[in-house]
Amino acid sequence: YPEGLTRAISLASDDAIIGHDVRRLEARVAVDDDEVIHALHHAGYRREGRLRQARVRENGWIDEYIYSRLATDEIYTRTGHTGMLDSVLPTKRVISHVLLRDDAG
Repeated sequence: YPEGLTRAISLASDDAIIGHDVRRLEARVAVDDDEVIHALHHAGYRREGRLRQARVRENGWIDEYIYSRLATDEIYTRTGHTGMLDSVLPTKRVISHVLLRDDAG
Protein backbone atom coordinates (compact mmCIF):
# COMPACT_ATOMS: atom_id res chain seq x y z
CA TYR A 1 0.00 0.00 0.00
CA PRO A 2 1.28 3.51 -0.72
CA GLU A 3 2.90 4.88 2.42
CA GLY A 4 2.61 8.41 1.06
CA LEU A 5 -1.19 8.27 1.22
CA THR A 6 -1.13 7.17 4.86
CA ARG A 7 1.34 9.92 5.72
CA ALA A 8 -0.71 12.58 3.90
CA ILE A 9 -3.95 11.59 5.65
CA SER A 10 -2.20 11.41 9.03
CA LEU A 11 -0.48 14.80 8.68
CA ALA A 12 -3.60 16.54 7.39
CA SER A 13 -5.66 15.03 10.21
CA ASP A 14 -3.12 16.02 12.87
CA ASP A 15 -2.99 19.55 11.46
CA ALA A 16 -6.79 19.91 11.50
CA ILE A 17 -7.12 18.58 15.06
CA ILE A 18 -4.07 20.21 16.65
CA GLY A 19 -3.63 23.34 14.55
CA HIS A 20 -7.24 24.27 13.90
CA ASP A 21 -9.05 22.89 16.94
CA VAL A 22 -11.26 20.53 14.93
CA ARG A 23 -13.12 18.10 17.19
CA ARG A 24 -14.21 15.43 14.69
CA LEU A 25 -13.06 14.36 11.24
CA GLU A 26 -15.09 12.09 8.96
CA ALA A 27 -14.23 10.20 5.81
CA ARG A 28 -16.48 8.26 3.46
CA VAL A 29 -14.85 5.66 1.26
CA ALA A 30 -16.09 3.02 -1.19
CA VAL A 31 -16.02 -0.43 0.39
CA ASP A 32 -13.74 -1.72 -2.38
CA ASP A 33 -11.12 1.06 -2.11
CA ASP A 34 -8.56 -0.98 -0.19
CA GLU A 35 -5.71 1.55 -0.43
CA VAL A 36 -7.70 4.36 1.19
CA ILE A 37 -9.19 2.03 3.81
CA HIS A 38 -5.70 0.84 4.74
CA ALA A 39 -4.42 4.43 4.94
CA LEU A 40 -7.34 5.52 7.14
CA HIS A 41 -6.71 2.64 9.56
CA HIS A 42 -3.05 3.57 9.88
CA ALA A 43 -3.94 7.25 10.36
CA GLY A 44 -6.08 6.36 13.39
CA TYR A 45 -9.55 6.48 11.86
CA ARG A 46 -12.19 4.10 13.19
CA ARG A 47 -14.91 2.55 11.10
CA GLU A 48 -18.35 3.65 12.31
CA GLY A 49 -20.60 1.97 9.82
CA ARG A 50 -21.59 1.04 6.32
CA LEU A 51 -23.78 3.25 4.17
CA ARG A 52 -25.70 1.07 1.75
CA GLN A 53 -26.03 2.25 -1.85
CA ALA A 54 -24.48 5.57 -0.92
CA ARG A 55 -22.81 6.40 -4.22
CA VAL A 56 -23.48 5.68 -7.85
CA ARG A 57 -20.71 4.50 -10.16
CA GLU A 58 -20.69 3.63 -13.82
CA ASN A 59 -21.63 0.03 -12.95
CA GLY A 60 -24.38 0.88 -10.44
CA TRP A 61 -24.78 1.73 -6.78
CA ILE A 62 -22.02 0.94 -4.29
CA ASP A 63 -21.76 0.95 -0.52
CA GLU A 64 -19.46 3.21 1.47
CA TYR A 65 -17.81 2.91 4.85
CA ILE A 66 -17.85 5.92 7.14
CA TYR A 67 -14.77 6.51 9.27
CA SER A 68 -14.09 9.08 11.94
CA ARG A 69 -11.28 10.35 14.08
CA LEU A 70 -11.94 12.40 17.21
CA ALA A 71 -9.59 14.85 18.82
CA THR A 72 -9.78 12.73 21.98
CA ASP A 73 -8.88 9.44 20.25
CA GLU A 74 -5.57 7.90 21.19
CA ILE A 75 -3.78 7.37 17.90
CA TYR A 76 -0.09 6.64 18.36
CA THR A 77 -0.36 4.23 21.29
CA ARG A 78 -1.17 0.56 21.77
CA THR A 79 -4.62 1.52 23.08
CA GLY A 80 -5.29 3.62 20.00
CA HIS A 81 -4.32 0.77 17.68
CA THR A 82 -6.55 -1.64 19.61
CA GLY A 83 -9.47 0.79 19.32
CA MET A 84 -9.00 0.96 15.55
CA LEU A 85 -8.88 -2.85 15.31
CA ASP A 86 -12.02 -3.16 17.44
CA SER A 87 -13.82 -0.92 14.95
CA VAL A 88 -13.10 -3.20 11.98
CA LEU A 89 -12.99 -6.72 13.40
CA PRO A 90 -16.20 -8.71 13.92
CA THR A 91 -17.83 -8.21 17.29
CA LYS A 92 -18.76 -11.87 17.51
CA ARG A 93 -15.90 -14.29 17.21
CA VAL A 94 -15.87 -18.05 17.16
CA ILE A 95 -13.03 -19.62 19.10
CA SER A 96 -12.55 -23.33 18.84
CA HIS A 97 -10.07 -25.86 20.13
CA VAL A 98 -9.37 -29.25 18.67
CA LEU A 99 -7.61 -32.10 20.41
CA LEU A 100 -6.29 -34.92 18.26
CA ARG A 101 -5.17 -38.15 19.84
CA ASP A 102 -3.63 -41.25 18.41
CA ASP A 103 -3.89 -44.78 19.72
CA ALA A 104 -1.01 -44.14 22.15
CA GLY A 105 -2.99 -41.43 23.86
